Amino acid sequence: MVDLTELGLMTGAEASERWGFNASYIKQMWAKYPNKFLKGSIVTIGNVNKPTIVISRQGMEYLTKKTEQEANAECWKVIVLKDSNIVNELVVHSEKEAHIRMMRLVREYAEGVGITSKNIPKSKYLDAAKKNRGIKFDYGLTFYYKKDC
Repeated sequence: MVDLTELGLMTGAEASERWGFNASYIKQMWAKYPNKFLKGSIVTIGNVNKPTIVISRQGMEYLTKKTEQEANAECWKVIVLKDSNIVNELVVHSEKEAHIRMMRLVREYAEGVGITSKNIPKSKYLDAAKKNRGIKFDYGLTFYYKKDC
């Protein structure tokens, strides 16, 4: 006998939300791109006009190329801009780590141009939406981090 609990079955809406997408993500993907799904990992049941989609955990991992844990991990980017061009970009997994990595890059830059650690400006929000936190230097160089990915 097959133990259904071991299959990690869930509705399409539940799977979508557990992987961090809008509840209709699986429904839309299944309608537009059925070939992207692992064969046998998804089924529609019930009313023909409005079926319920059931998908396995393995099917979600195949579709998204991420485990549920990976999909829900925090993702932060540390970015260095020269004028409006990205010259360096790092991906880290916590805000604290993003701040530490940004400050390390700032200190390296400051050392290279002769700015003492006392004269490094404080980190602040660089946008009205308060999503990008960092430091702007003269001559168009900006170091910042934001939640992303």
